[in-house]
Amino acid sequence: MNSTWIVLHIPGFYAQVERLFFSQTLQPVVVVAGEGTRALVLSATPDARKLGVHEGMRTETLSKRDFFIIEATPDRYQSRVESTLGDLSTWFPKPYLLRKDFFAAEWTGGDRFLAYSLNEADDRLSKDGFVRMWGIGPSAGVAEIASMTTTPNHRVFVKHGSEKTFLAPLPIEALYDLDARSLSHLKEIGIHTLGQLADVPVVLLREMFGTDGIY
Repeated sequence: MNSTWIVLHIPGFYAQVERLFFSQTLQPVVVVAGEGTRALVLSATPDARKLGVHEGMRTETLSKRDFFIIEATPDRYQSRVESTLGDLSTWFPKPYLLRKDFFAAEWTGGDRFLAYSLNEADDRLSKDGFVRMWGIGPSAGVAEIASMTTTPNHRVFVKHGSEKTFLAPLPIEALYDLDARSLSHLKEIGIHTLGQLADVPVVLLREMFGTDGIY
């Protein structure tokens, strides 16, 4: 029986956790590390992202009149990660934190109860106040990308055997761990989509990026 991977993407997880604690604010929430104008953005709620806020940017351009800016509270986030994993374990086997903002689980129970479990888990997260994005696919990587391409509070299913069709038209930026230099290099030689990248000979990738080219 084929495994199905489920990836839950809670965009700006840290900032969304802070919004739960400061529910009275109607401003977009931004979590930062550091003090003053040199502080860096660690996390931002979806409404803040729509206004151009992104991780790693300095806060010197952000107005406190437009954003609710708060210093990071690591213990709070760790506690919420653990409670979220506990909630997910009610419906999915052995969920784990894939990376910041992303939770994953491998499903081997067939499709009969998958939709039910997804609906139940999504309903719980909605009641908790989280904006969430779900990706379901034949591998963790495909499900992760799917969770980044859907719209808030929706899900994308990628069926077994349809991975290439789903991935081919997506921009190479969908590979989150591809650094800016590599992205620029690929675009310079005309590679803009995952489908185009898949057609590049491994030998050429190795010449451009060394052993990392194979990966």
